Amino acid sequence: MKRIKQGIAKGNPTLLTYDSNKSSARRRRHLSKAAGGLIGASDINVDEYPYATTKEGGSNAATNLVPASENKSHGGYIGSLIRINKMKTGDKFNIILIEDKSDKKTPQYQPIPVCSPSTNKTPSFMEKMQQVTGLTGALLITYIIISEGSRVVFSPRNLVPIP
Repeated sequence: MKRIKQGIAKGNPTLLTYDSNKSSARRRRHLSKAAGGLIGASDINVDEYPYATTKEGGSNAATNLVPASENKSHGGYIGSLIRINKMKTGDKFNIILIEDKSDKKTPQYQPIPVCSPSTNKTPSFMEKMQQVTGLTGALLITYIIISEGSRVVFSPRNLVPIP
């Protein structure tokens, strides 16, 4: 969490762009280690922000050595975000620091990755129908039922394309 705050202080954004290309991530991870003076053993656990799996990662990342358990735990959060949201290269997500108020002496911050709406999202069938008809909710569902039901009852209706 400290690394995220340091990375932001270095001018790195909180809105990050996912990149699924593993070789690009390895290159960015190497650049961040080199910039932080952490080149050496290949099995060291480096905490970095922005992450190597984002297009913003690389030589300007804030880095530090961390325990393997911490690194794997935080990597698990990001991995879950990617899997649950079925993210693809180019999808964006925000890192939001939320204060942990359980420790009254010194404020701690927990990073919460939040998936932003994808810029390359394909509209669903219902979204397309809303755009075409201007209807929403129950009215849209009623329209679809009547429209498609009339194709069964009145077969020449099948010659008319669905809007």
